[in-house]
Amino acid sequence: MSSSYSEMGRLVPQVAAAALAVFSVIQLVVAVVQRKEERPFAGVVVKRLLVLAAGTVAYIVLILYLGFLFASFLFLMFFFWFLSLGQEERPGVLRMLLLAVGISLGFFLLFNNVFLVPLPQGLWFGG
Repeated sequence: MSSSYSEMGRLVPQVAAAALAVFSVIQLVVAVVQRKEERPFAGVVVKRLLVLAAGTVAYIVLILYLGFLFASFLFLMFFFWFLSLGQEERPGVLRMLLLAVGISLGFFLLFNNVFLVPLPQGLWFGG
């Protein structure tokens, strides 16, 4: 099936798969060497986990209406704010804003201009 794709089109998934395999082996070795006796999911706060799961579902729905770019920006702003709650040194709003814009725009440009994969525009923006 992959023979119908260009050489460059096959290269990216192959490199990604190889990197994933290498990092998985590294993670496995580190986990075995630094074996810790703690219960699975120790330290997980269920309320935070549920908020993160609900936020992810909301992100998927927002992509349909607002498109990838705006939904990603809102998603990242919410999560930067939410994950900083309770931290002694919380990042400033400007820093969160710049990160959310940069990451959203960076992924949009990467997929749109490099991978040539159109991302959802959203129903509200003519998609």
